Amino acid sequence: MRRLFWICACALALTGCPDDGGGGGGTGGEGDSTTGNIDSGATDTGRPDRGATDSTAPPVDMGLPEDQGVPPADMAVPPVDMAVPPADMAVPPVDMGPECTVGESRACPGECAGGTQACVDGAWAPCVFPEESCNGTDDDCDGNTDEDFAGLGEACQAGVGACQTAGEVVCAADGTEAICNAVAGAPAAEICDGIDNNCDGSVDEDVSEPCYDGPEGTEGVGACLGGRRICADGAFGACMGAVLPGDERCNAADDDCDGTIDESFGGGALVEACYEGPAGSQDVGICRGGQRLCQAGAFGPCAEQVLPGQEICDLVDNDCNGAVDDRPGGCECIPGDEQACYSGAAGTAGVGVCQEGRQICNANGRFGACEGEVVPQAELCDGADNDCDGEIDNDVAGAGQDCAAGVGACRAAGQTVCNAELGEVACDARPGQPVAERCNQTDDDCDGRTDESLGLGDACSVGVGACAANGVQICGPNGAVACSAQPGQGRPELCNNIDDDCDGRVDEGFEGVGMPCSAGSGGCTRDGVRVCDADGALACSAQPGDPVAETCGDGRDDDCDGTVDEGFDTLGMPCEAGLGVCLRAGTLVCAAGRMTCDAQPPAPGEEQCDGLDDDCDGAIDESC
Repeated sequence: MRRLFWICACALALTGCPDDGGGGGGTGGEGDSTTGNIDSGATDTGRPDRGATDSTAPPVDMGLPEDQGVPPADMAVPPVDMAVPPADMAVPPVDMGPECTVGESRACPGECAGGTQACVDGAWAPCVFPEESCNGTDDDCDGNTDEDFAGLGEACQAGVGACQTAGEVVCAADGTEAICNAVAGAPAAEICDGIDNNCDGSVDEDVSEPCYDGPEGTEGVGACLGGRRICADGAFGACMGAVLPGDERCNAADDDCDGTIDESFGGGALVEACYEGPAGSQDVGICRGGQRLCQAGAFGPCAEQVLPGQEICDLVDNDCNGAVDDRPGGCECIPGDEQACYSGAAGTAGVGVCQEGRQICNANGRFGACEGEVVPQAELCDGADNDCDGEIDNDVAGAGQDCAAGVGACRAAGQTVCNAELGEVACDARPGQPVAERCNQTDDDCDGRTDESLGLGDACSVGVGACAANGVQICGPNGAVACSAQPGQGRPELCNNIDDDCDGRVDEGFEGVGMPCSAGSGGCTRDGVRVCDADGALACSAQPGDPVAETCGDGRDDDCDGTVDEGFDTLGMPCEAGLGVCLRAGTLVCAAGRMTCDAQPPAPGEEQCDGLDDDCDGAIDESC
């Protein structure tokens, strides 16, 4: 503005200005101080110095504001010396003032408008540019756009398997990174098609289907079970793990899956051929195989088989060796033949009771024992000649011997004599008369038994409760029956379901047995009944529960220490939740069994350059 003024002043000086009465346009006169005229010799015309004597004249302050383009209309124009200044007169310097105010900043001029300039010592410092962002702009004004973000525009993919989609690398919305704009598809259930349908990186994993290749209606019957076909390379494989109908076996199972266990073909009982004889002997001679019947899942013994036996003289191959009647020594007779026989002393056959017998040829081809013969024997008292010596009842054994008749207390002595009428040698003694049996180790009633019917040896007991003792019945004094046991000594009563003091009562004094009771405290309390313990004392059957950590606000003594909800002493005290502008005050309360602050911070907003933590992340103006 000052330079413009000086140009105007010089123009006026060259064209001439009307005198305002204060002084004409002299060639070297001094202006009137009251009118503000300017000495032409001190005026900077802006032209080359022409030799003026005073080349150091100070600039003229016109008193106009720096930003005012046109002086006021009533502003007096100072007189200008119109004399031509000397050629060597120097133009005085013009004071333009500082370019800017310290602390001031502005956007950089030109195309790189993203930079800023700061005012340093009244002059604009070099531009400072921001770091490069991914936004299609040369933010750092280095001539390159988004150069710090490799791969932009390149092809990319998202997802795996059937979810994989194609895209390209683009700038993220916040400009901080380069990302792939592809969006993976939604996974589906895995099927057998050689494709990763559920997009987990594996193909056809865990895909199978039920299968069964047996006859219709047999699956799930008896031993028959379905299997699974496993998917591989996009196709289901063979049926694995299935159990199909097979031949029925004796195993208590339905092997052929027809609904019946251990049956033969046609529905009858399941049997198998058997033979337990020597190899090569079956179907030789009398030998024949048999059958084993399946019962309860196992074959029973071999029934109806005929095994080799001892060879006998019966015109049959009994030992199944292919030869008939091949006994050692041969056969002396034909089975069934008979002959007379007698093994007694010569001359006695037909005397007294003695007579011949008969022998019959047995199956072994040998005559059997002589049957029906009567040979001499000791003479008996029977009115017959038993020893076949021609005399009857002579030398009867036992006659003339000392003897006795009767038993027990009735026994009497005598001699043995032959009583032919009775056919026996008898004692001529006469026994005494029996009396009632007593307990005295004597057969009083003369029946051959001593102290019978008195219960001797029978179990008996004496005393009651813990004093009871077991014994047996024995003979006591005066022929009476007594118990051999001795009762025990009583002791103080205990709680043990025993009559310890032997008074006929059990556990008297412990009448609380069976009554309700409890054990433990707080959450550990358990109910039970009063019972007798191992030491005979009255105790509660309940077992206290195990303590657990105290739960906030449940009103229970969870740790069973007799105090409810201890450890939460700060309940009800003030608390805070959230950060930045989301910070809210609240109170410590119980929730879900634990102590927590009930303050409810609002949702974070977007960060603003306002000196506040608007997005509530603990940092202030971090995006500014």
